[in-house]
Amino acid sequence: KRPIFPKEEQQRGDYDIATIASSRQAVIHNCLFQADLKTPYVSHLTFDYDRVFDERAESSEVYKAAAARLVEGALDGRVGTMFMFGQTGSGKTHTMSAIQEAAARDLFAPADDIVPWLSVQVVELRGNRCFDLLAPGISDGRRHNLRPELQLRQQGDGSYAAEG
Repeated sequence: KRPIFPKEEQQRGDYDIATIASSRQAVIHNCLFQADLKTPYVSHLTFDYDRVFDERAESSEVYKAAAARLVEGALDGRVGTMFMFGQTGSGKTHTMSAIQEAAARDLFAPADDIVPWLSVQVVELRGNRCFDLLAPGISDGRRHNLRPELQLRQQGDGSYAAEG
């Protein structure tokens, strides 16, 4: 959970709509109106997850709980995938950047004198579009640091690959 910033509370009047009830449960507080469209009330929706992190969680804690086993598996020759989802501004990029840095550190730490072979792909899925987050940013004249778009293609075995 990303902390609410003072600017959001003070200047825009935003309020925190999520409470982390436990390490496995989040509660969303949804402000609604009665049928008269004048009387507000709050509905509380509880969601259960494998793991939930509050706004005090350090990136290292998130990495250890969510990604470290994927990295260990990659070092043993297995394939791992991590998905991050959430609304714009919820902290996905910040968290994923820290996880990428820690994963790179752990992937290359055991490579003393051996030449490791490794393939890493980090993509952003936005609607029905796919972007390469490890490629250098490009410019279209109006916007800068745009990521190249990849094409998702279904393979013969039913899996998908991002090409481009």
